[in-house]
Amino acid sequence: MGFVKNPELAPLWAILREMIAIHEPNMTLDRDELGYYRLIRPNGRPFAMTVVQKNHVGLYLISLHENQDLFDSLNPILKGRLGGKSFRFKDEDDLALKLIPPLLQACADLGEH
Repeated sequence: MGFVKNPELAPLWAILREMIAIHEPNMTLDRDELGYYRLIRPNGRPFAMTVVQKNHVGLYLISLHENQDLFDSLNPILKGRLGGKSFRFKDEDDLALKLIPPLLQACADLGEH
């Protein structure tokens, strides 16, 4: 079992984990522990991960930072959740969560990046 820095954020983490897990059939599961979930591409490059932090749940999408066009096309609401290399979510009712599935699909559609 994984270590969760803030157990109160576990339900939010589970929502993000479920969104990423849809892509698991085409990726490789690298880590799946309570509070930490990570998929990698078949070529070994990271696809997505979500991690419970102390004050938020982070969603990391490496492809987003490697593709300027995709980054530039981000919805302003999502850009507002960016903190460093991750999107930071604090609330299960955050409307920005609805924007994550299409973003994940766009990252998956990039192929082996």
